[in-house]
Amino acid sequence: MSEADDSAAEARADQLMRRHAQGAAKPPVESDGIPTLTDLVTPGTGRRPSPPSASVDSAEVTPAQAQALENEVYQRLQSRLDREIGAVLERKVMPELSGSLDHALEHLAAELKGSVRQMVREAIEETLSQRVRNRQLPLEEAAGDDAPPDIR
Repeated sequence: MSEADDSAAEARADQLMRRHAQGAAKPPVESDGIPTLTDLVTPGTGRRPSPPSASVDSAEVTPAQAQALENEVYQRLQSRLDREIGAVLERKVMPELSGSLDHALEHLAAELKGSVRQMVREAIEETLSQRVRNRQLPLEEAAGDDAPPDIR
């Protein structure tokens, strides 16, 4: 540090000590650089902190307020996690899952086609055999009553 910097720092320290010794608030100081913690800053020259709300002050938080805050935080976290889990599922799991599902569905479709063909074949055979039996019964009964001699 140069001597000019040292003297400027000493001057600011002296100013701070005098202000502290006086104890009274002085009008806002226009600072040439970054204000110190004890400098009053004129409105609009910097970012002012927002006033603290009563519900945030830990000394005044009631159990009901704490429960309401806990519920709100839980709901926000749950909705955020739901969105993030959905996004991860879409990006990573769905492509693999859709491939597996396509393969499984193709296999099931082929198996069902074979089963349906077999069931249709069996139903047709059963229906035909029933019709053949139904036709033979009336012929056999009629043959029993007026039976012509067997030709063999």
